[in-house]
Amino acid sequence: MKLPETGSPMETLFILLWKMKQDIEFQKVRTLVQGLYSLQPTSEDKSVQDAFEDFRKAFQPFTEKRKDEEKQDLRAALLREVSKGPIRVTVQEDFTRRKMSVGLAKGEKAMAHHRVLQDMGRLERIDILGKAKKRPRVAS
Repeated sequence: MKLPETGSPMETLFILLWKMKQDIEFQKVRTLVQGLYSLQPTSEDKSVQDAFEDFRKAFQPFTEKRKDEEKQDLRAALLREVSKGPIRVTVQEDFTRRKMSVGLAKGEKAMAHHRVLQDMGRLERIDILGKAKKRPRVAS
């Protein structure tokens, strides 16, 4: 069998298929080991589990290396963040509160005006629902 050229798309496909075949073989052995492990008495004997761990490390050595690399990368990222010092948060202006305070000021001004009119005797009571009253309908 002729191997594909290095760097070609065919080589990438070849490596992918080879990796899939290896994963299938590993899953077959894993199933067998799980079956053996279920037959093993519940004693302290961990020989089947230890044999499977040795097999896994020999069959997929890159997984241990990848885990170690990920731990080192995460540790380095954490140290970079720690070296920056404490996180400082700057408070930004709350535009919602400002809009609400403008509306509140208008309402307080209207209430003060109503109190003045009431004190003068020109207003008997404040009609909160004045806008909600129905207007008479006129046929057009």
